[in-house]
Amino acid sequence: MIKLKEYQFSELMIGFFDGPHATPAPSDSGPVFLGIKNIKSEGGIDLSQIRHISENEYPKWTKRVVPSKNDLVFSYEATLHRYALIQEGFIGCLGRRMALIRTDKEKLDPEYLYYYFLSSYWRAFVETIKISGSTVDRISIIDFPKFKISIPNLPIQKKIASILSAYDDLIENNNQRIKLLEEMASDIYKEWFVRFRFPNYQNTKILDKDGNEVPHGTKGAIPEGWDKIRIKDILETIEKGPSLKYDIDENDGDPVLNQSCVRNGLIELQKILIAKKLPKNKQHCYLRKNDILINSMGDGTLGRVSKNVQLESNNYIIHNCITFLRSKESFSQFLLFHIVKQNIPYFLAVAQGSTGQSTLKKELISNIKTIKPSEVLLKKFDILIDPMWNEIGTLSNKNKILQETRDLLLPRLISGKLSLDSLEKVEINMAAEAGVEYK
Repeated sequence: MIKLKEYQFSELMIGFFDGPHATPAPSDSGPVFLGIKNIKSEGGIDLSQIRHISENEYPKWTKRVVPSKNDLVFSYEATLHRYALIQEGFIGCLGRRMALIRTDKEKLDPEYLYYYFLSSYWRAFVETIKISGSTVDRISIIDFPKFKISIPNLPIQKKIASILSAYDDLIENNNQRIKLLEEMASDIYKEWFVRFRFPNYQNTKILDKDGNEVPHGTKGAIPEGWDKIRIKDILETIEKGPSLKYDIDENDGDPVLNQSCVRNGLIELQKILIAKKLPKNKQHCYLRKNDILINSMGDGTLGRVSKNVQLESNNYIIHNCITFLRSKESFSQFLLFHIVKQNIPYFLAVAQGSTGQSTLKKELISNIKTIKPSEVLLKKFDILIDPMWNEIGTLSNKNKILQETRDLLLPRLISGKLSLDSLEKVEINMAAEAGVEYK
């Protein structure tokens, strides 16, 4: 067992701040107004959607504190349990309902505190002290410095943080490789099927709508042998998932792939429910490898497009708020994904219905105009993209295992239940997994 000592947070911090209770005027560029939406549920900062502050306004919003490297930020109201460490180079200010802790680094390692906040122990504690209002839950910022935390000495804190961060580093490395593969596939798609600079394009005629040869780049003209079509012409399947019956015992039903799972172009298993198994006439509504999924109902998630490169199992039921697409054998599922993905702004524009219940009808998807290249070019595209999708799926599944392993270790490390010898064994195993020599 590792010896822990109890402190109040006030004894371990050199600064504690909450964010402003207002929102700055929008700006097209400038520093980041760091809000709850910028903090990932699994921890860390996500800057894919940014609210900017103008350079002129920035000093006004950082009078109390300028977020610096290794400051810990967290949400204290509305959506709780969002935690992140500020990384080097970040320029921005705290957003609404966000707080910042600057630890005394001689007593409390900020990275250790970050993982402590991600642990089940801290989450359980928050449930006991949170204030439940009529609309949102919150943590009392006034009382926060009095809250207590039990921690080991600083060297042990650093060792534990090092072990856990090694998992996160491996996950981030895999994410960077996934991003690179996604960009490579997207660049090939744009080069071949948008700019028409495919292999041997120099020797291919470009024809206008009347069949006359025109210069490359002429608006509305396409390569010889290609056809102007609608998406429905190349689809084997376009359908929404079936209506489902829930409240089924896990052994008697199947998991449901819902809107929350369609995220970042891939599948993330979140908020999984169990529903009654599908009858024979609905077997095609089980998820298949390389299926293309479009969130088709609800604000906030509507229009998201993902591909299933991770799940080999065919027992996931597709939710009835998701439209799934499968191309004909004569076309390319890989190319279909990129065609669909480039139409996300269109999906958001044509969705119909009341606030909160916007719906994307499948007819609006199937009638999208596109082009069908030659079969030879489709096969060349598939040969290039297929191994990329397989590698993306492999890396995503590795990340899932790494995340699960980290989450299993986290409470044992934070609780002090592991001995120093056990910590060293974990480090050795981690080094072997990362492919480096343990020192």
